[in-house]
Amino acid sequence: FRDSEYLRYDIALDRVDAGYPRPIAGNWTGVPASWTGIDAAVAWDNGKAYFFRGAQYVRVDLATKDVDPGYPKNIVDFWPGLYTSGIDHAITLGDKAYFFRGTTYERYDLGNDEVDPGYPAVIAGNWPGLPF
Repeated sequence: FRDSEYLRYDIALDRVDAGYPRPIAGNWTGVPASWTGIDAAVAWDNGKAYFFRGAQYVRVDLATKDVDPGYPKNIVDFWPGLYTSGIDHAITLGDKAYFFRGTTYERYDLGNDEVDPGYPAVIAGNWPGLPF
């Protein structure tokens, strides 16, 4: 995601799929029209993805590209210990999700549904090669 567009990357072919980037509007049903972009997005292995914008997020069904009913919701109300706004990047690795903001990150335990103790931590020294 970048500004008002997104792209899809084919890992096997190591390239962006033809026809991308595409606009978010009209391709992801239910993303609030006021969201002129997505700050961060992360996919779980259950077919759901979470899009973050400011202090809110939506849960998206990846098969249909539709936002689940009842969203957007406030991060602070549903993500124990997570940054309450301003998430810059997010990824999942195994049973953990990593959320980055500025020069720090938080490790989120998917099974326990909470930020692991000792976070946020500084990116420098913990993620070699990341430029932020």
